This record gives sequence, structure tokens and C-alpha cells, in this order.
Amino acid sequence: MMDSHHFRALAQEVAALAKSTDKAWRKAVLDVRFSQDRTAWCKKIDVFVEQDRKVSGKMMGWNFDNLLLDLTGTPAPDRYYGVLLAVDRSGSVDVKLDYDPACFDDPTFYD
Repeated sequence: MMDSHHFRALAQEVAALAKSTDKAWRKAVLDVRFSQDRTAWCKKIDVFVEQDRKVSGKMMGWNFDNLLLDLTGTPAPDRYYGVLLAVDRSGSVDVKLDYDPACFDDPTFYD
């Protein structure tokens, strides 16, 4: 089961990736969606810079999978299917959980 320490570790990885963009980043957002059987997930990171312009966080060389594996063990009925984790430059972290099992199949996920 995930606790605040797991989310904090994930936020630190997301912030490190944002810093690696060599831009004046303001906020980075990790969006993770899990399949209903928890055997697969999709993920993306958006890094926001001045005037809320979005740049893609390049995930090459960044492997969050070990941290994401911890997310897959959430027992029912508290099971969520999506995590939206935002971290800003000051280190403030906001986590939103998505309990809709269909969120994994969102065709607009990578838009």
C-alpha cells in the first residue's frame, strides 16, 4: 500500500527529471494509468515552463517502474486506476487519484 513516503520519492524523481530539461521549469506532472488487472500501465510527464508552456519530459534514462510497482498493490476497495502527481519548483506536491477503471483506455492520454 502506498504512503506519503512513496509519493514523496516519486515526486523527487519527477522533479529531478524536470530539472534535467535545462529550462526554468515551474511545475512537472506525472500522469500514470493502470489497467484493471494491474499488469500494465502507461505514463507520461509534462513539464511546465514560463507562461504555462508545456514541454515534454524526456523519460529516456529515467525509470520510475520500481516506484510504480508499489502503486499496483493497492487493495480493493481503495484501488485506484490513475495517479496525477504534480510537483513544483519549491517542492510542493499534489496527488490526485482516479478511481475510474476506464481511465487506462483513454484515447486522448498522449494528446
